[in-house]
Amino acid sequence: MSRVSSEDIARAAQVSRATVSYVLNDRPGRRISAETRQRVLQTARSLGYVPNPAAMALRSGRSDIVLLQENAWIPGPDQDVLPLGSTSGLLRDAVAREVRAWGMTLVSAGTGFPLGHALTHLMPTLVLAPAGLSEVDRDALRRSRVPWYEPAPPEGFPEAGSGGEAMSLTASLALAQVEHLRERGHRRIGYLNTSVEAVRDIAEQRERAVRQAASAVGVECDHRVRLGPVEDALPECTATLEQWMADGVTAVACFNDLYAGLAVKVLRQRGSRIPDDLAVLGVDDEAMSWMLEPPLSTVRLRMAEFGTHLAACGRAVLDGHPLPPLPAGLTPVVARATT
Repeated sequence: MSRVSSEDIARAAQVSRATVSYVLNDRPGRRISAETRQRVLQTARSLGYVPNPAAMALRSGRSDIVLLQENAWIPGPDQDVLPLGSTSGLLRDAVAREVRAWGMTLVSAGTGFPLGHALTHLMPTLVLAPAGLSEVDRDALRRSRVPWYEPAPPEGFPEAGSGGEAMSLTASLALAQVEHLRERGHRRIGYLNTSVEAVRDIAEQRERAVRQAASAVGVECDHRVRLGPVEDALPECTATLEQWMADGVTAVACFNDLYAGLAVKVLRQRGSRIPDDLAVLGVDDEAMSWMLEPPLSTVRLRMAEFGTHLAACGRAVLDGHPLPPLPAGLTPVVARATT
């Protein structure tokens, strides 16, 4: 069924299209009798008229849509859907809750295609990019005059109590991993990362942050590898961990719990003792973490709380207010048997 147009309403109400436009858009500058206004509104309701969101956005300069560019990759028609963890849904739901309280609607775009493409279809009031934006995306937003918020990238690790700028979530996560392993007595650690293209940006950010954190606390992290999809990476992971243990690596920090679970599987298959021969530490605290044998130590990402913070930062951008600091305690370590 085609959309009811202003021409349909004008014909049924026996008024001009200009009159319909003035009434439906509540535009000042023209006198319209109360009787005519009521007839137009009743006709519109009886015909099932629904305002065109794009047209409303063009008139008002805003759409009441907030666009979230998630960390999650949206695969193309010829690409597989890969298991990459489940925490992104918590972030999206938390942001959606806050945006709804503003009287707006959240639309999720995901990564993997230019933001400028989405801007040809949407006219958002705000863009939230928790994983950051490319310069191409920033240029597209500037041209469209759409405000955005992206967390500042981590620049080092300020000492506790130094009064320096609050650490980013990625930096906090990396420091939680490295400090936990250091407290367990490990001075030479490896980092088990992913080479999956879908999460390349966040994987690179986490690896860089782990290197910085290790340097800051005096831990060696020269052993690093990027594995392919978990289901295909068993042989390479086995060879890697065997070589690392021969080199004196005593603990492995992992990109997420899926890769940590792969490391646990490798170690159990070769008869290694966990954590005596090699400690393993994941990220995300997925449900499978405590089901592993031995139960997996991990760093929990409080994504719902971070989503609330992300929305608050976006609101501050819209209102011209100072950005709120990142809340403390978003990356607690859940110590179980593998460390």
